[in-house]
Amino acid sequence: MNRSGRELKVPVIDHVIITEEAYYSFAEQDQMSELPRKRSCMQQWR
Repeated sequence: MNRSGRELKVPVIDHVIITEEAYYSFAEQDQMSELPRKRSCMQQWR
């Protein structure tokens, strides 16, 4: 994903999967190599 963004000259800062009850952020799991590590993996919707 990051490589595709670089080739298109579009910065990719995260990839997020959203469900009705939670979300998963690749950046928060340190799976986006350009970003620093962040908080927990699954966040509940309020």
